[in-house]
Amino acid sequence: MLLLIILALTNGIINAQELPPSCSKPVYCNSKLLHYVQLARIYPDSKTFVDLQLRNDENTTLKAFDELLDQTNQNPTKDQIQAFVDQYFEPGNELEVWKPTDYSDNPTFLAKVRDNTLRKFAYDINAIWPTLGRKVKSIVFENPEKYSFIPISNGFIIPGGRFSEIYYWDTYWIIEGLLICGMENTARGMIENLIQLLRKLGHVPNGSRWYYEERSQPPLLSAMMALYVRKTKDLTFLKANIEALEDELEYWLETQTVTFEKSGKSYTLLRYYAPSEGPRPESYYEDYTTAQLFETEERQVEFYNEIKGAAESGWDFSTRWFIGNFGENTGNLSTIHTKDIVPVDLNAIFANALQNIAYFHGLLRNIRKGAHWAFLAKQWRNTIEAVLWNECDGIWYDYNLENGKHRKYFYPSNVAPLWLEAVERHVLKKHAPRVVKYLQGSQGLNFPGGIPTSLIRSGEQWDFPNAWPPLVSIVVNALRAIDSYESQQMAFHVAQTWVRACLKGFTENKQMFEKYDVEQPGKIGGGGEYTVQTGFGWSNGVVLEMIKMYGRSLTATDSLDKTEIYAVTVSQIKESFVSMAVN
Repeated sequence: MLLLIILALTNGIINAQELPPSCSKPVYCNSKLLHYVQLARIYPDSKTFVDLQLRNDENTTLKAFDELLDQTNQNPTKDQIQAFVDQYFEPGNELEVWKPTDYSDNPTFLAKVRDNTLRKFAYDINAIWPTLGRKVKSIVFENPEKYSFIPISNGFIIPGGRFSEIYYWDTYWIIEGLLICGMENTARGMIENLIQLLRKLGHVPNGSRWYYEERSQPPLLSAMMALYVRKTKDLTFLKANIEALEDELEYWLETQTVTFEKSGKSYTLLRYYAPSEGPRPESYYEDYTTAQLFETEERQVEFYNEIKGAAESGWDFSTRWFIGNFGENTGNLSTIHTKDIVPVDLNAIFANALQNIAYFHGLLRNIRKGAHWAFLAKQWRNTIEAVLWNECDGIWYDYNLENGKHRKYFYPSNVAPLWLEAVERHVLKKHAPRVVKYLQGSQGLNFPGGIPTSLIRSGEQWDFPNAWPPLVSIVVNALRAIDSYESQQMAFHVAQTWVRACLKGFTENKQMFEKYDVEQPGKIGGGGEYTVQTGFGWSNGVVLEMIKMYGRSLTATDSLDKTEIYAVTVSQIKESFVSMAVN
């Protein structure tokens, strides 16, 4: 059935009746109740309703709402709908505040941070972890049918703000920060939570809510495991979960691949693709309203699936997914065509995941299995090179399946193959000078508040002037992967610019934000479907990553003697070369 759905969608001939529901909980995903409540706009944020807790069982609630519709001739007033929600729902109380048992208010890495102001900044960020710690209450395990939250066993770190659950790709940078702070047990628990979700649903969902059931996010689970294993050498945990890690890759291979021709040759890569019925439950009003721009049900169904695919990417939303009349990245959400774009970063992440599984089997002495996954990883790297590398511009680009052309726009994701070693070593050596030249000429590294998500001011939150922490991390690590003095200087400059911008924002607001404005250092970003969120998990992780990475040479200001700064920076760069040689 799944294969038939995929083929039908690819050919544009599917209707809503042939799609799977958004999830297996009708109240939160596919019901008249959801439709009426969200369109009544009882809550300014659509996510609020689907995070509420049921007072009764699901069938009782749905039957009572059907009775209300019968009594009101299918046209209840907003007040009647509000009264119904008040009677049958209550604010979710599924989580309790949890302080990680391995938290330390003075982690050892702080001693290596040379600048006093930055050491205090890192100290303050570390102190945020307990405020973001949560654990699922036992009542959720006892009555799971009353919650949209999918119960998970271990305590975890939430992103912050409206995001009170685990989010898949956020967790990678959160785990990176936790490991820097010596919180290995918490990191392990978070990985185990994701594996529980994987085993329950067959894939890791976008987040730990039932309404995210039918979509995932960038497959970074094996990369998280690699961070953990390299830090702890915990092969027992790895051995217990290696099959689950393989299952996730099989899921992506079975559901997200697309085969196409380029220059007379056939290639297979991944794209984001999350077909299911109706609007996103957590953004129901926004999706439904936008879909009314389309005159036919077929186009509305197509829009819902394209928007879910973009949400699966984590870049929700961006001109990166817009395809205008001539293949350019213009328009608005009505021109979103996520499934027709082969993304650089997704395929780099997947190539890395394949290689990680090979590495894990090597650690576990499973030589034959390791060779199998290593072969697949090499194939994927070669395909990335053949399809996504643009020889003229000297960079990797997303690929437009509609017109068979590269999408030649600046996005930080363009350098993702360097970030996760999705490039053969001899290819890296050949491409490195070109990539540096591309970045220097892109204007993307010229802003005082970080690296913009794009150079297009569209009003979408994954576009200019917003800078997102994970993308800054990707660029810094991509530059560090290039074995040249020039690239190392550039990496240091990007990291220092970012840390200073975040420090300024923290000093002024006593908060870390999910995104920032590149034109005004420290200022919160804007755009998108919701107000800017504080906390913030991945922002904390990335700043800690930068401070640990350059702890001896980063400075909060330029007040130190330039000669001294230069000497320390050169020393740090030399250490980076030595570290790369060892690894």
